[in-house]
Amino acid sequence: MKNLINFGRTAIISLLLGNGFLLAGQNAGAGIRFDLNSSTGGNQNITQIPCPGANTNVRIDIYVIDASNLDTYEFNLIFDPNNFEFLGGSEDNPSTWEKNFLKKNEGSTTGFTCTASDGVVNCANTLVGDQGEDTPDGEGLLASIGFKCLVDCPGNLSFGAVYWYDNAGIKDECTDKGIATLPVQMTNIMATSNQESGITLTWQTENEIGIAGYHVWRSDNDKKDFSKITNSLIPASPDNLSSNEYSYSDKNISHSVTYWYKIESISVDGGSEFFGPVSTIAVLPIPEKFGLSQNYPNPFNPKTTINYQLPEDSKVSIRIYNLLGKEIKELVNDFKQAGYHDVIWDGKDFQENNVSSGIYIIQIRADNYREVRKATILR
Repeated sequence: MKNLINFGRTAIISLLLGNGFLLAGQNAGAGIRFDLNSSTGGNQNITQIPCPGANTNVRIDIYVIDASNLDTYEFNLIFDPNNFEFLGGSEDNPSTWEKNFLKKNEGSTTGFTCTASDGVVNCANTLVGDQGEDTPDGEGLLASIGFKCLVDCPGNLSFGAVYWYDNAGIKDECTDKGIATLPVQMTNIMATSNQESGITLTWQTENEIGIAGYHVWRSDNDKKDFSKITNSLIPASPDNLSSNEYSYSDKNISHSVTYWYKIESISVDGGSEFFGPVSTIAVLPIPEKFGLSQNYPNPFNPKTTINYQLPEDSKVSIRIYNLLGKEIKELVNDFKQAGYHDVIWDGKDFQENNVSSGIYIIQIRADNYREVRKATILR
């Protein structure tokens, strides 16, 4: 996921009212916040867009906090154009009918603009007319911004520059933007499988602001049915501004099954975000001894699977016999590497004819190892 903060490309538009200078005016301590749920007076300060699905529209409300006699504002909202399409900005919230902060006074009008270029939304609002000391203060809505999500999980938004003027023309720069930064920047997630350690998940982060730790989730498909497989939280590194690497080994796996994994980051306030999925095919560790498992299903019709294991590279022979000792079919006659293997018998003989119902013998030979199992066909 990309870090969306890029002050180098942020275009700053100065709105001068009179002879304004950058001074520590009455709005120097004011702040600005996100509200992703578009609820009246929200100010939740949650910057992450979850996973609403591609081509879903979302609305972002921007609020001012602790303003005094605010007359003009301007802010830059940073977004990833690969993840979001800017739809437009409004001085009111068209969903809740919440009015712009500068329109609190009855009958006041505003000059509002909100445009986007190169992944930056520039919004500005100027109170029109001489409001004197009656310009609004406190907290309230600045703008309501509409986006279309181009991907299932579009990620985060962040603030660039924020400027405002009070009714005396004093310009302040807002530095209080809460946690309007990317809490976790995940740069790499990998799933690898080997015969020594099972499946190992590794993930790397560039920063982990406000993150308590991680959980690992697993499924046998990439769309649904993920379940948490970590019993306890994998703690985040105390060095949350530097690159960190994490790993987790999953040994509760079945051979040759494809598993899908997601990494869940848990913030200190209890929120969470999912990354992934990634997948790999499980390879079980090398067995300690030879073995022939009972075929499955058994009884069967029309076919059954025979699993066997080799602790070392071996010449393997697997044959099917009837109860009279007559060879019916040769399934394996080859050199096999150490590990877990399987072969399917389709219930046919050497001439590819279906054998009759009854009990048959499965025999394996590998070096000095010999083993048999009984298989039953029900036609």
